[in-house]
Amino acid sequence: MPKKQDWVGRWQVRENTILIDDTQGAKLQFEGWARHMATFSLSNFEFTKSPNGNKVVDKSGGGRCVVTIYWLAGFLLVNSTQDCMGAANSFIGVYHRTALTTDPEDEH
Repeated sequence: MPKKQDWVGRWQVRENTILIDDTQGAKLQFEGWARHMATFSLSNFEFTKSPNGNKVVDKSGGGRCVVTIYWLAGFLLVNSTQDCMGAANSFIGVYHRTALTTDPEDEH
């Protein structure tokens, strides 16, 4: 089972970024951006939740946008519904951590 600190940091795949911060007490703050530069489109999500084991699910936008994030062996496996995406965008993917904090100065 991942610890809270295992989730925290800057995560990326392609042009997409997910920031997970632990400044909200017992819960984690999740922010994500999916970009598709060829079509100049941008989608995002933001929520504060506590993971349930290695999984966190958010149903924003009246339940239309559902983001599911699994922590697995140091990676994030992300799935989302069509209602979370803009033209040609997708949050779906396997994200790797590029920094242990959400501060861009800590990028490695």
